[in-house]
Amino acid sequence: MLWGVSMFFKSWFARYEERFNVNYEKLRLITPDIRYWRSFKNSYRGYRAHKVEDFAYPKVDTLEEFSYFLRSADEHRRGLNVPYGSVPTSLFWLTDDVNYLASGSIRHYLNDNLKLFGGHIGYSVRTEVWGMGLGTILLGYLLPEARKLGIIRPRLTCYESNTASRRVMEKNGAVFMGRVVNRINGKDRPTLIFEIDLTMR
Repeated sequence: MLWGVSMFFKSWFARYEERFNVNYEKLRLITPDIRYWRSFKNSYRGYRAHKVEDFAYPKVDTLEEFSYFLRSADEHRRGLNVPYGSVPTSLFWLTDDVNYLASGSIRHYLNDNLKLFGGHIGYSVRTEVWGMGLGTILLGYLLPEARKLGIIRPRLTCYESNTASRRVMEKNGAVFMGRVVNRINGKDRPTLIFEIDLTMR
C-alpha cells in the first residue's frame, strides 16, 4: 500500500513539474519580495522531494515568518546580526513577474571555511524548472552584482557529483582551481573550486 502511494505521489509530482511554465521575456533579478511569498513557499515541496542540500529552507509558513525572513535578509546584506561563521550576504531571487524561480546569494567576502565550501556566490533553482537554463541565466545576472560589491574574482564551489552546477559555472566563464574534500554532516564530500575573472566585465 505504501509503495502504491509513493508511486502515485512521484507520478503526480512529475506531471506538476511538467506543467510549470516560465516567461523568459519577464525574467528579472530582485531582492526577496512579499509578492512571491506563496510561490517561494510552494517551491519547498520540490526542494524536499528531491532532497536538495544547498537550499537553506528558512521558515516562511506564515506571513509573520516571511516578514522576519525579509528583515533578516536585509540585515545580513547590511552586515547586521550576521550568524556566527557567516559573513554579510546579499540575497536575490530570479522571477518572471509571476513565480519565484531561483535563489542566489553573494557573500561580500570569504572566511577560511567559505574559501573551501560555499565561495562568494551560491544559487539554487526550484526543481520544477530544472534543465531549462535558469541556473546559467541566474549566475549571469549575479556576476554584475558581485562586481558592484568589488568582487573581482568570485569563487564558487559545488559538490563533485553536481555536474549540473558545474556546467552552470563553466558556461559563465568559470575556471577550475582545485578539488578538496570537505566534511559535511559527518560525511566526506569531494568539492570542486572555481573562479571567474570579472576584470574585463
